[in-house]
Amino acid sequence: MLSVCGIAFHEAPAGQRGVFSFSDTQLVDAMVRLKRECRAGGVVVLATCDRLEAWGQDGRGDLFEPLCRALGIPVLAWKRYAYRFDDKEAVDYLFRLASGLESPLFGEDTIISQIEHASLLSRQCGSATAILQQLFRMASTAGKRVHRDLNLSKPEPFLPEAVARLIPPETHQILVIGSSATARLVAEDLLKRGYQVAMTLRDLRKNELVPDGVEALAYDERSSFIASYPMVVCATKGLDYAVDGSMRLAEGQLFIDLARPYDVDPALEGRVRIIREDELVYERVARKAALEGSRNLIETKKEEFLLWMTRSEQRKGVEALSERAAQDLLYRMHEPLKKLDAESRSAFSASLADTAYKSFLHELYEARGVERWVDLSHPLSSMNALYAGDPDILVEDALTVERDGCAVKKISFGSHAGTHIDAPAHVIPGGRTLDQYPLERFVGKARVQRLSDEAGGRYPIVLFATGWAKKWGTKDYLTGHPVLTRGLCERLIESGVKVVGLDFPSPEAGDGLELHRLLLSHEVLVLENLCDLLPYVGRVLEVTIAPLPLSGADGAPCRVFAKYEISEKNT
Repeated sequence: MLSVCGIAFHEAPAGQRGVFSFSDTQLVDAMVRLKRECRAGGVVVLATCDRLEAWGQDGRGDLFEPLCRALGIPVLAWKRYAYRFDDKEAVDYLFRLASGLESPLFGEDTIISQIEHASLLSRQCGSATAILQQLFRMASTAGKRVHRDLNLSKPEPFLPEAVARLIPPETHQILVIGSSATARLVAEDLLKRGYQVAMTLRDLRKNELVPDGVEALAYDERSSFIASYPMVVCATKGLDYAVDGSMRLAEGQLFIDLARPYDVDPALEGRVRIIREDELVYERVARKAALEGSRNLIETKKEEFLLWMTRSEQRKGVEALSERAAQDLLYRMHEPLKKLDAESRSAFSASLADTAYKSFLHELYEARGVERWVDLSHPLSSMNALYAGDPDILVEDALTVERDGCAVKKISFGSHAGTHIDAPAHVIPGGRTLDQYPLERFVGKARVQRLSDEAGGRYPIVLFATGWAKKWGTKDYLTGHPVLTRGLCERLIESGVKVVGLDFPSPEAGDGLELHRLLLSHEVLVLENLCDLLPYVGRVLEVTIAPLPLSGADGAPCRVFAKYEISEKNT
């Protein structure tokens, strides 16, 4: 399970945000503490200029309060600014965040480097997991692609007209605070409408940002002249208030606040008139185009990650074990490593993680098992049917390369030819056919045992080995073959077995179908005529049963194959 708990502190008054300034050492200590306290598989703490987040994998409980305690943040004071997302919602949120779609300043790209840095710190202190690392890596990639292909900072073309509609009568002078693209667009439009316009710059040497005809003023000196403008348009990119209570303001002054987060301190409401951007009525075509353009880019990368995560959760290879072992070593070495200075600790941690990974990888490869694959099905070739009334098996040449330029076989057989699987429809009126079962029903771990062994167990497939398959293709194959007992079948049903496989023709002798009905009525599929299973008695095989995809089939011939591990030293 993935989850993120965060604090959107940009929504709080500017004077309260100072508690969210942390060093890398503080963030690393917090990750280690959260991993320990929440018993999480991995933790990443992301600190940006507008939010603080704790990302956890497979942890216990909510991360919000542990995060606050770890970094000395008052829990109750910041609870109102908290948020949480889990699993797919968390994944979607991070991809949007990395693309600048969740930031107060829409489309900002500094978040990408902050995400990458948080992921790096997590790895260096042993709090990383492969899934969290991949999530942060792919979210960063998606964000970079969005910023490369789309102009998210493009100002809204209809915004200046909405601002102009708010200009009070008899207004001649207007101040624009900020030099963003939006600020420049509004300043140019106001100038064209005949107003005297001034615009602030943090650095007056960059006067090329000021449109021709607009007066440039020093941003740091705004307190001295702001009260002389009856209307002020604010459009900075900063997180601090551009206009606050420390400034001398004029009675009835109008402020149009186009910034996110806000440029004008909300505490000034009443002293001056404030209109926020979201109160303006106009069509936001630039943002709409940006959201639509980014949606496909984000969805593509997000689905790529979700597919990777599904495969990763199924992955039990030595590389995954080595990575987890290396991270665990760094996590356990966190306190001793803190004795080093920050630069030495960072370099040594990276070297230690890489060396540990290679060492564990080497040892695990030395001790690993070797996978072997085995075919458990008889090949189909022309032969008489085993039971009276069944079609014979016919496999013959229809075309040949020598005669026709290509080879094609003509095949004919019944649904219970050769190695095959029986569905309930075989003996039960209205019973399920093979194509009504999901594919996963035909894949699973199988226990190979003798008829005399205890029935069932914790595996969905049981394969009975008798050695009778050695008679396959001879006239004796149907005569005196092994059978199951009713008691054995009942125990298989009770133990939850889904498929019973036999290296002989049938659960019962002769033409009787009582045991077929018993097993199939309880949805236990019957796999008949397997190859000799005696060499695998006592093993657990990963079996794949691949019946022919016949529509409405009461049964179908199968290719049955399996893999298992043997010790490398015994090969």
